Amino acid sequence: MPGLPVSGGGFQFTDGNNNDPLLYVQQIPVQTASVTATLTPAQISGGVLVASTGTTAATYTLPTVAALEAALPNANRVGHALELSIINLGTTPANITLAVGTGWTIVGSATIAFSTSAYMELVKTGDGSWTLYRQS
Repeated sequence: MPGLPVSGGGFQFTDGNNNDPLLYVQQIPVQTASVTATLTPAQISGGVLVASTGTTAATYTLPTVAALEAALPNANRVGHALELSIINLGTTPANITLAVGTGWTIVGSATIAFSTSAYMELVKTGDGSWTLYRQS
């Protein structure tokens, strides 16, 4: 089997360039426009969500699973997953609370304290159901 083409370095799976960085494509982070909102599929599938709520607490409701799956038609098998980091730029007492949309379950704390961030995995767990697992 031939190796991957080499063009200017970068990590390659076949030749052991372990000291080269692993590069991937990351969408530009989406910043929310309102304090309390229902998030869009684009906001949660982009990988990073920057929230600037000032000094006001906010509730972010996840989009319905139907809306997410319509936006991501290839996420069609149990176990398909997305990563999401939410960065809360708010200051005291601007915590963000995540709320479920139809078809969602949240495992772990649904509150992101002001001036912190949270890493989550969003996993398809069944037909019409996804679970957000809070990792940190």
